[in-house]
Amino acid sequence: MALGPRQQLVVGRADSARIRKEFGYVVQQWNHARWLSTGNKYALEAVGQLEIDTSPGGALAHRQLARYIAASTLMHCVDGWSYAARALEAMLSGDTHAATHLAYYAELRAAMSLLASGGIGVFDDRHFVVTKNGSCERVNGRTHGFAWDALSHWATRPDSSKLVLEAIRPGGIPLEKWLPHFPAAPGTGVQAKLVASWLLEWGIDLQTFVEDRDARNRSSYRPTALPQARRIDFSRSLQFMEGFWSSFEPSALHPFRILDRYLLRRSMGQAFRASKGVSPRRAPRAYMKFVKVLLHQVGPGDLTPAAWKDFLDLTTPKEDSPLITAAEGREPKDSPLHHVGVIARAAMLLRVATGASRSLLAVIPPADITNLRFWWHGFGEDRGYWEASSIPSLLSDLWTDIQGAVNESELWRTSSGSRHGFFMAKSLEARALSTCERIPLWSLGV
Repeated sequence: MALGPRQQLVVGRADSARIRKEFGYVVQQWNHARWLSTGNKYALEAVGQLEIDTSPGGALAHRQLARYIAASTLMHCVDGWSYAARALEAMLSGDTHAATHLAYYAELRAAMSLLASGGIGVFDDRHFVVTKNGSCERVNGRTHGFAWDALSHWATRPDSSKLVLEAIRPGGIPLEKWLPHFPAAPGTGVQAKLVASWLLEWGIDLQTFVEDRDARNRSSYRPTALPQARRIDFSRSLQFMEGFWSSFEPSALHPFRILDRYLLRRSMGQAFRASKGVSPRRAPRAYMKFVKVLLHQVGPGDLTPAAWKDFLDLTTPKEDSPLITAAEGREPKDSPLHHVGVIARAAMLLRVATGASRSLLAVIPPADITNLRFWWHGFGEDRGYWEASSIPSLLSDLWTDIQGAVNESELWRTSSGSRHGFFMAKSLEARALSTCERIPLWSLGV
């Protein structure tokens, strides 16, 4: 069900620029080792306090709530990665129902993070939009349904397109700077259509789980072995995890360098087909001319010009990103592989949410960013990534553990080893494969 007329009117007043301004006040609290001021009454129990404040005789604290929503952009994002990590852990353990349940909530948190970055705070049955003047306007709706409806509406807005296209950076260059050189004529709305299609595709489980509540309940509340337990071959789980992590290998400058390249190539193929009416394989000379002109105009880094040309060449069969391929999968809800697609879509939506959070941090002075260590030092220690006395100087170094785990996974999978044997012989590697809270640590630029 789409947003109603009044809901659309209120959501349309959400202001991302105001969120950035309020986030500046959040940053001031980092020097005191906290996210919100001690007087912020929404810091501890936001939903309960909002119920009080919106009841007769109550009073909404607009600035405090706006700052809560601004801070929640980062926190929902990181929490989403934590749900994704537990989904991977459940997948590795063969618990496909728990994997589905947890991946759905990872997707929900990613949507909540993105909406918060645009000025829309999702709570329980009453939600709030931060407007240009800093006031918070209420809009009603149940959490799951509202999150999907709001994301569907928000995804079509020009400011949403700009946020996403600025966050995705193939070769270290925002995608918004690539698109003007695509073959589609100016003014055709290719940017808005591209972003909307991505966000709605990667958030589709929010709609599915709202419309098919039975599917969500089966994973969350029903006995999982009735009528028959889902089973997936262990090698398939390992193969997916290897592909998952290969998509997120970072560099110091470009944390999503690999995944963003694939998104660029995918969007180039879509734009070429839309403008020419044929695929790149059917018009190889025209497509490669497009590639040549594009690379000359944009001049990306990361790869040599020859390597970029080879990667973007779609005139011959190319291996696609395993994560994007899995995200496009539409396995039925009773399929043993259904959870794979949900995890992949959650990861793709979290990638965009992480980019939105990084954009908030990008304009913060380095000295203030340093103050954020009050949070991430303890976060990494709690997740077991380091000892308090040996915090890595570069968070991208956290990739080393993952690379070793992926290598061991590939060896084990090709030797047809069992799940039990893998856990017994490779317990550290098994643990590392599910620790994707590392991704926001090395991606946010802290």
